[in-house]
Amino acid sequence: MFTDKEGIDKYVENLKKYKENKNRNKALLLAAMLWFKGEYGDYPKDNSDGALTMEIFKRGTLNNLNFETTTMYEKEGDAKSKYQSTYPLNLENVEKEIDNTYSFIGFFGHGDSGGVYRRIWNDGNKNEKFDKGEDYWNSFLHRGVIEKNNMSNAVIFAMGCLTAETEKPNLAMSSLRYGAVGYIGATRVAYGNPDSPASKELLYWGDRYFNYGETLGESLYFSKLDQSFSITSFYDQHNFFVFNLFGDPSISYFDEDYSIYPRNSTIKQKENKLININKIKGNGGKVEIYSDIPYEVSSNFLEDSLSISFKTSYKTKVGEYYINIKIGENYTTTIRVNVLENTLPYDLNDDGLVNINDFIIFSKSFISKKGDENFNSRCDFNEDDIINFSDFSIFAKNYKD
Repeated sequence: MFTDKEGIDKYVENLKKYKENKNRNKALLLAAMLWFKGEYGDYPKDNSDGALTMEIFKRGTLNNLNFETTTMYEKEGDAKSKYQSTYPLNLENVEKEIDNTYSFIGFFGHGDSGGVYRRIWNDGNKNEKFDKGEDYWNSFLHRGVIEKNNMSNAVIFAMGCLTAETEKPNLAMSSLRYGAVGYIGATRVAYGNPDSPASKELLYWGDRYFNYGETLGESLYFSKLDQSFSITSFYDQHNFFVFNLFGDPSISYFDEDYSIYPRNSTIKQKENKLININKIKGNGGKVEIYSDIPYEVSSNFLEDSLSISFKTSYKTKVGEYYINIKIGENYTTTIRVNVLENTLPYDLNDDGLVNINDFIIFSKSFISKKGDENFNSRCDFNEDDIINFSDFSIFAKNYKD
C-alpha cells in the first residue's frame, strides 16, 4: 500500500495511537441510496437503501457493545432514507466528522478509486417510478477530504466498488496514510442485490471482529469461510474475492494479549474441537477454564502456546456454549462452541451411510478400552470407555446394508 518511507512512518504512528486508545466504542456509519424503485423494470420493488445494513449492524453488534454511534443517511430528493440519522448524508457533514475520534467507520455507497458517491432521485413526472435522467450524483467522501482533514484512527469497512483498486491511488491508501489502521474494501467492482441491500460481507465480518475478538486478518478470513457455505451465484462468488484487507492484520478490537483460534466453532455431538492459544504480549501463567463441555489442556503456559481439546459426547446437549478462560492473574476471555445434533452417530466414515465400511472401522476397535492404542471413542456408543458387545448391539440395530 505504501512505497515511500514517509507513508510507512505515518502508518506506524497510526498503529501506536490506536493501541494506546482504550476507548474504542465510537462508530461512524455512512450510507447512501443505492438504487431506486423500478429502476430495472420490475425491480427493485422499493428504493434500495444502504442504511439497512448499517441499522442492522448498529442495533445488533454495536448496540450490544454500548457503542456511541453517529449515522448519516440520505435525506434529499424523493428517495429519502426511512431510517433516522444523526445528520443528513452529504460531503459537508462527513468532512466535519471524518476525524472525530471514531474507532470504526463503515460506509455503503457507489464508489471508485477516488471516492464514494450518493445518488439523489427527483421524481420529475411524479409517477413514483424511477425514469432515466431523474437522478444526479454527489460525492460524500473522497481522497481530497481525507488528505485535507485527516482520517479518524479507525478500522474501516468500505462497501463500494473499487475504493481499494490496487492499480491506482485510492481511498484505502489515503485512509491508511492519514489516520486509519485497517481498511477492508473492494479491489474491483462489487455487486449488490437491489431488492435486498443488506451487506453480508460487513455483517459477517463485524460479528467476528467485534463479538469474538478475532484480529482483522482472522475475522475477514473466517467471515469469508462462513459465507462460502451459502454461495449460490456468480455475484456472491465474485464478492468473495473482491473484498480484501489493507493494513496490519493483527489489529483487534479487544487488543488481546493472546491469539485464540478459533474463538467461534461448531462441532457435532461426539466430536472433539482443538482450540489453540498463542502469546502475543501476555505473560502466560496458570490456565483456568470454566466450561460445561469436558476438556483437556496440553499444558500451562511454559512456552509460547498451548491447546485445549473440548470433547463432546452423544449426551451433550445441542446448543451454544460460552466458555470462560483465565490465564494468569489479569487475562480473561470468552469463546463460543456451538454443538449440533449428530443425526448419524453410527456413520463412522461420515459418508451418509451406515454399512459395511462403518462395520470395518468398528471391528478394529472391538474389545478395547480407553487408553488402548486401537480405542476409537466414536465407537463407544454407550460411553462407558469400553467397546464391547453392548456397543456392537447398538451398532447392529442401526446397520443398513
